[in-house]
Amino acid sequence: MNHHVDVGDLPLFPVGPAGSDARIFNGGQHGFPETSLMLGTLLPGEGPAMHQHPYGEAFAISEGLARFTIDGETVEAGPDRVVFVPSGVPHDFINAGTGVLRIVAVHAAPKVEIEWLEEPWMPGR
Repeated sequence: MNHHVDVGDLPLFPVGPAGSDARIFNGGQHGFPETSLMLGTLLPGEGPAMHQHPYGEAFAISEGLARFTIDGETVEAGPDRVVFVPSGVPHDFINAGTGVLRIVAVHAAPKVEIEWLEEPWMPGR
């Protein structure tokens, strides 16, 4: 079993018109079905639209400031916090800072599944 993956080899998921993106690690494709990851690099003001997952999700921020809306509550977090969202709870977040936001979303599932509650930004729209 290979115990490492080069981040550059992971699928790219665009999350904003200015070039923000996330790399997706679906653990089930790598013999690690308990956990999947999204490794995000977001520019100021960008982030995913309101959505939810059928499993819990936790966020760790390595750089920058994020503003989350979780079930109607606003939470700001930087590198000193872990933010968690229970399964089925609507949430979104944006880069609320002036520099790059680097964030890791931990998905308690073999594959990242997203139910969009608002139309997401996608290339070409």
